[in-house]
Amino acid sequence: MMIVDPAFEGSIIDLELVTYDAYSIATTHTFPSSVIDDLNDTNTNLTIVYVDSPDAVAAELDWTFTGGTQTDVITVN
Repeated sequence: MMIVDPAFEGSIIDLELVTYDAYSIATTHTFPSSVIDDLNDTNTNLTIVYVDSPDAVAAELDWTFTGGTQTDVITVN
C-alpha cells in the first residue's frame, strides 16, 4: 500500500521496489506507468500494488520525482 505526501503528488517519474532474500540477493520489481499515474493522481488516496516475492525478507522502494530521488524501507509481511 502506498500513500503519497501531497508535496510529491504529480511529480513522481519512476518507481522500483527492490526485495532482498535471506542471502541479501536483490530482485528489482518495476511498475507499469498506470501505477505511477495513480500515485500522481490527487484524487487517489491509497494505491495498492501486489508483488510476488515469496522469499523476500526485506525491501526498499526507490522512487524518482521531479527534483530528486528517495529510498524508503518497506515492511515485508
